[in-house]
Amino acid sequence: MTYTTTKMISLPLRMSIALYIISILFNLMHWPLQTELTLVSVFGLAMFYSFRFYNKIDKGLIDYIKLFLVLGWSLNAVNKVLHLISFSDFFGFLPYVILIWLLITRGISYTELFGELKLKKSEKVIYTFVFLIAVVSIFLGGLFKTMHWPYASIILIVGFVLFSSIIILDYFVREYPIDQNEIDEIGKH
Repeated sequence: MTYTTTKMISLPLRMSIALYIISILFNLMHWPLQTELTLVSVFGLAMFYSFRFYNKIDKGLIDYIKLFLVLGWSLNAVNKVLHLISFSDFFGFLPYVILIWLLITRGISYTELFGELKLKKSEKVIYTFVFLIAVVSIFLGGLFKTMHWPYASIILIVGFVLFSSIIILDYFVREYPIDQNEIDEIGKH
């Protein structure tokens, strides 16, 4: 798969992830259309990642594992939303265990995997600051919601909207010096 094809598929993938994050917000806030948002986002995620996998020329074991992770998370999300089958906790945690195993065994740095930010130093500081505000807002909003404290909804909305916006914005501000096949070769060494 060429670098251009990977880049073209990355934007719809990121949009599906951002939509899934917004569907989590809808679920936490008990807003309508949460089920529909989740199903659309998970379908998009599974479809675009499968398309990306299909177009990849050299598939290794790691590619099949990543496909399993994406499809496993997608099916788990559909299962939770539609209450289809009652899985044990083992199947819910299995994709996370595999992801942690991948991160430990592959030895790929964040920059190698996601590319370098093509921003000026001051813009990188602002970008990082907004990212931290999003993450802290999500955690604080969750705490406030759990404790039934005021302003929990506002904090959660700010956090989830910022985080999903950063996921999409990240597509435009990253420079990908190497393609996915080269990333996979780095991880094999």
